[in-house]
Amino acid sequence: MKPRNTKNFTVSWVAETSLLVRFHEPVGVELSLYIAACGAAVAEHFADTVVNTVPSYNALLITLQPLLAGDYAQELQKVLEEVPRENVAEQRAVVEIP
Repeated sequence: MKPRNTKNFTVSWVAETSLLVRFHEPVGVELSLYIAACGAAVAEHFADTVVNTVPSYNALLITLQPLLAGDYAQELQKVLEEVPRENVAEQRAVVEIP
């Protein structure tokens, strides 16, 4: 299966249970939506291991369970490469704040 996007990110450990995915492209709405989609894909794929995902303007912080935080960097890259970039703007959800 061919990856859906080119590798435009790097993955690095930032703590003993946290990985940081940095996206190397200009900040914008499309990138923010793509990072949110990546966070959802990671949370789904690593459901038994991921404690939290924190998207930002150009990065995604992933916190893993301490006892299960093996070497997930390579598998994480594969998951992120499969997240589709097309139609990202159409996936936006409207959130109403009362």
